[in-house]
Amino acid sequence: MGAIVAVVGIVVGIATACASDKEPPVTPVPAEPTTNSAPTSGQNQSVTGDGNCVIQGDGNEVVCVPAARSFGWAELSTHGFFRVFYEGSAAELPTPPVYPRESAQAHCEEWAQWVADDPKMYTAGQGLRLGMSAGNNDLVVIRDIRAKIFTRRPAVTGTTIKCNYGGGSNPGVAVVVDTVAQQTHFTPFDTDDKTLMPPGALTMGLADAGFSDASISIDGADGFLYEGQIIVGALVNNQRQTLTWGSYDKPFRWISDSSGHFVTDDGSEYDWHPTEKRWVQGMDPFTVPDY
Repeated sequence: MGAIVAVVGIVVGIATACASDKEPPVTPVPAEPTTNSAPTSGQNQSVTGDGNCVIQGDGNEVVCVPAARSFGWAELSTHGFFRVFYEGSAAELPTPPVYPRESAQAHCEEWAQWVADDPKMYTAGQGLRLGMSAGNNDLVVIRDIRAKIFTRRPAVTGTTIKCNYGGGSNPGVAVVVDTVAQQTHFTPFDTDDKTLMPPGALTMGLADAGFSDASISIDGADGFLYEGQIIVGALVNNQRQTLTWGSYDKPFRWISDSSGHFVTDDGSEYDWHPTEKRWVQGMDPFTVPDY
């Protein structure tokens, strides 16, 4: 298991995270031009390549070593949400996908796509996971995480769905995108130190090879429903990558409710009972037999 390392000032020229709640569309970054530095024909030299070596002339020593396999990557996925805000009454709740009774205590992952497809559902709290992997010859740098907001409107009375009753796993780093303060910060799991991003960045690789992850949550205006997109700017072995979650056609939806006026956590939430096949308020998943 690797560790994500926080680095301040490692990347130069990064746009300020969350510069605006109405940011312009992301423009794809063109690939860096490549140059051919092959030696002039006829020179005596030693060449080390990646197994695809071509050299001209006499008296040349050619050593072609296969390139080291890369394990470097970064990806986004749903993770970490425990509750969902449904913009409607309990009587209007749609029938969810079936989950096995042994998953009564934790079935948010089984419902992730169902929640994403319903325009009346908004995740509360952590909603995304950023996974990172790097080998000893890789360097993965997460330089920017921000939210691009498509719509924002006040929430109305709705229904809270609960689908996870355990603590879950702890990510290596907790990232918070604050659309009101227009900044992003992250905190490693084992410390209370907050680092602004940028200039701070998350890095993996070289001495810190392995795998780690980060949770991504969004703080917005209290009592508002959001539709938008999460954008992650990364460098994987010096190649620029842009990871996105959500689009105009299928936006990522979340609710910001720091006051707790809309998303409840007092036992009044609803969950689908796997054996009774109905929505139950205040369901106790620990009483559901797993056989």
